[in-house]
Amino acid sequence: MMKKAVMCMLAVLVLGAAVAQGILYVEVTEIEQTQGNIMVAVYGPHQEFLEDDFVLSYKVAVGKGAQQVVELELPFGRYAVAIYQDLDGNAELDNNFIGIPKEPYGFSCNCMGMMGPPDFEKASFDFSKDGQRITISL
Repeated sequence: MMKKAVMCMLAVLVLGAAVAQGILYVEVTEIEQTQGNIMVAVYGPHQEFLEDDFVLSYKVAVGKGAQQVVELELPFGRYAVAIYQDLDGNAELDNNFIGIPKEPYGFSCNCMGMMGPPDFEKASFDFSKDGQRITISL
């Protein structure tokens, strides 16, 4: 009986460790306009970066002030985050006629690409502890 209880406890510990997760705080700074929504997409290494295949997406109304914190619950791992401020409420990042975004946007690690968005490797970071915080400037 005791052996069975120990095995059950061990199984719970092993399975719990396999799906360990925590809260990631994404602090969005340099918000210049107080309209619309902040659109957040989180990508893992097995998703197509900046495509519709993401780990998590989140929308939050823009509050007053030049910064806002978005709270995301995720399993620990390697991620890249892309955000934009949807000023007109159409749930799309609007671009001009040559493809340059007309709405504020940003990426984790505050990286930018050359003649386009950065790749996953440049924007990725390790999420390894509960309460970890990253900052993204719009």
